[in-house]
Amino acid sequence: MALKSPNMPIKRFPNNLKRRGLSHFLLRSYSAAISRYWPRSAAILAAIPTATTAIVKLAAISSQ
Repeated sequence: MALKSPNMPIKRFPNNLKRRGLSHFLLRSYSAAISRYWPRSAAILAAIPTATTAIVKLAAISSQ
């Protein structure tokens, strides 16, 4: 996952969330969290695959 622009401010609840896609919003949230908490990011980086899998499953269930 590439950090495209970590200095870009992130809106909490963007109006175009559904149009842009939930996964895009979550990836930007992850990027912001990683860039903000870089010294402690080892645990965050380790937790991302598990969290992403769970979120994708929940999103797939809720979108049906």
